[in-house]
Amino acid sequence: PFTNDTFGIPKNLFVIATMNTSDKSIASMDIALRRRFGYVKCNPKLDLIKELYTFVPTENDNRNLLYESTDAIKNINKKLSNIGFIGPDKMIGHSYLMGKDVLKDENIVDIWIQDIIPLLEEYFLGEYDEIIDVIPERFIERETGNFVYKDSEDVLELIKELAIKDE
Repeated sequence: PFTNDTFGIPKNLFVIATMNTSDKSIASMDIALRRRFGYVKCNPKLDLIKELYTFVPTENDNRNLLYESTDAIKNINKKLSNIGFIGPDKMIGHSYLMGKDVLKDENIVDIWIQDIIPLLEEYFLGEYDEIIDVIPERFIERETGNFVYKDSEDVLELIKELAIKDE
């Protein structure tokens, strides 16, 4: 302002930010941002997991819990996107299964226990009749709609069951 020199933003400067459409808590701010910036929708890319992580089976282990988790989340997302009060904006993303160079089975179980299961419980918040359309009924407590599991073996069983595509 003091020099009266022309000022501008270089054409090769891009501002990239993220916003989750399910977190529309400040409506006027969301509208202001939408008026000023372009948007690119980024859906979960769960196939990316299989591209980034290589599974080499051993003699004793021909099962890949990471790949099963990917399939389980894909199946959950198909169902979530068809539920009116949840919808496609709240699908579970691939980032839950990323971040470390090597994910051991116990890491994946922890991700389900600490992140994915609580997220689903929050989405359904006691809506038992709706959650059992997504999660097998035996893993859900009727009174609260919360998940029921005693140990990691129960979570492994849940993942395996969810990974099987519904026909």
